[in-house]
Amino acid sequence: MKPEYIYWLIIILVSAGTAFLVSGNLFLALGIVLIYGLVLFFFLTPIVEAYRTKNRKRHECYRFINSFLIALSATSSYPRAIEAASNGSKGELKEILDSISHMSPLESIDYLKAYFNDDLYRMFLSVIDLHQEQGGEVLSLSGDLLNEATRVEEFGQGKMKEAKKNLFQMVLLWGMSLLLMSFIRVGLARFFDSIGHSWSFLGSVILFYAFFLGSIVAYACFLTEEKPVLFKKKKKEANP
Repeated sequence: MKPEYIYWLIIILVSAGTAFLVSGNLFLALGIVLIYGLVLFFFLTPIVEAYRTKNRKRHECYRFINSFLIALSATSSYPRAIEAASNGSKGELKEILDSISHMSPLESIDYLKAYFNDDLYRMFLSVIDLHQEQGGEVLSLSGDLLNEATRVEEFGQGKMKEAKKNLFQMVLLWGMSLLLMSFIRVGLARFFDSIGHSWSFLGSVILFYAFFLGSIVAYACFLTEEKPVLFKKKKKEANP
């Protein structure tokens, strides 16, 4: 099971449970289960997966470029360089590397251009082309590239750490809000009897959980900088 599925289930169960506790309305709780489930599983999951893939490929690209260039500088051998860059690879990248193992080193790194699909990797290929044409010390030719790759990797890692910190704060804030609502419901049981079935009260509860769901979606889109799948499709159709 994907990690985000567990998070979605926790959010759905906690939200539906507190909604039922606060309102005493079973249909509201079931509605939250349905709407939250649709939004989280079918709307946010592709965004989270795209974000995870982007970060994974960024790190793989950084590691591959560094390992390849250092090995090439030390051995002056392209086969040994790509072997060093391939060591420790796993998942999708390892499968691709295994499938192109029959190719020459230069053909292999050119083939990986489509997988990484990154400006840094295209710069890396330009450095290799330059090295092929002019020779010389490859680390001297790739100094700016390695510095930029390190900067991008450090920025990405820093951004992920900051995102985790902000996520913790958001979870704490909304967790306290849900807990407070539950305490108020229990503490004001008599008062609830007089307003619990009014439309204004139910409307307020619905707005609260709608705002909660909207904040989750907004935070996920802001954090990942990924657009929903529907918007991506429209963009693709507009620019064939």
